[in-house]
Amino acid sequence: MRGEQKGAIGLQSKPITLKESKEFDAIYKHGSKWHGKLLVLFFVKKPQSRVGFTVSKKVGCAVVRNKIRRQLREVYRANRAFLCAGDMVIVAKVGAAQSPFMQFNKEFVDASHYLGIYKPKESPRFHNIRARQ
Repeated sequence: MRGEQKGAIGLQSKPITLKESKEFDAIYKHGSKWHGKLLVLFFVKKPQSRVGFTVSKKVGCAVVRNKIRRQLREVYRANRAFLCAGDMVIVAKVGAAQSPFMQFNKEFVDASHYLGIYKPKESPRFHNIRARQ
C-alpha cells in the first residue's frame, strides 16, 4: 500500500498522504476545523490515518514553502502516536514563514486538543534529544 514503506532507519513507517484534490475537498467540506495563528487543522474521523499538507504561494517562495512543509511533516510525525485515526489536512498560514518549529508544534497540539483527537500517553510537548542531555 502507498506510503507504508519503512524509513531509512526502519523504525517508523511513512504516513499515508492525501494526493488528490477531491480528497482534500471532502475533508474541507465534512471535517471539523480549528483556526490558529500559524495553521488551520481539518479532521475527519476514519478507520485509517491519512494526512495532507497545504502551503499557499502567499506564504513565500518555493524554498520557504518546502521548509514549512518539512516542519509540518515533522510535527505530525512526532505527535501521530497520540492522535486518533482519521484524515487530516494541515494548512499553513501566511505568518508561518517567520515562526520557529516549537511554535508549530505547540499550535498543532493545541489544535488537536481542541478537536478532541489528541490522546496523550505522556507529556504533550515535543521532546528534543538535545534538550534532555
